[in-house]
Amino acid sequence: GGADLLIRTVEHCFKIECDHYVRVNFAAVKDIVDAVGGVDVELNASEVGYLGLFYDRYSSTGKQQPLRVGVNHLDGGNALAYARLRAIDSDWQRVGRQRKVILAVVEALKGSTIWQLNNLADTVLPLIQTNLTKLEISELILYAPKFLTSEFDQMTIPKQGTYGGMNIRNGGGAFAVDYEINNEILQKFLYEGVSSAELLAN
Repeated sequence: GGADLLIRTVEHCFKIECDHYVRVNFAAVKDIVDAVGGVDVELNASEVGYLGLFYDRYSSTGKQQPLRVGVNHLDGGNALAYARLRAIDSDWQRVGRQRKVILAVVEALKGSTIWQLNNLADTVLPLIQTNLTKLEISELILYAPKFLTSEFDQMTIPKQGTYGGMNIRNGGGAFAVDYEINNEILQKFLYEGVSSAELLAN
């Protein structure tokens, strides 16, 4: 399927092994955020200005408060609109917004009991694709309260300065990525705990 092809592509391009995956599409984000009771996300003035034009239309609960600069409690519909937003800047900022929503979901789950997480899994699992077995998921839920209190490291690949642009036949554009340097950056990040900033500075 599509997920298997994606995993093979990641493994081929970045020379890493992906034993397991969880695939979440945009449509599922709305339902997942609503399932955890919404998320707190900090919005800047540009984001408020753009999303504020449509926030009542995007709202999936009908309870979304007017947006303001600073931290806002977003329901699933508005969290999805935020995660998809690129009109005010670029794809790179959109990727950052997507990561903020993911981390906000994790933050919303902190303090949850195993019982609450198990009930949430019943809601969320039909919305995602994964090759984890039911037993593996059950084992992860047992450890989840401890994992949720951990600090999370994150990064975007390819790193700035390691790719160029190129035109493709149908008139579109694509990245010409230096996979050798990005493979090194990713390996260091995953297995040696060295920051990408340190790598690019060397």
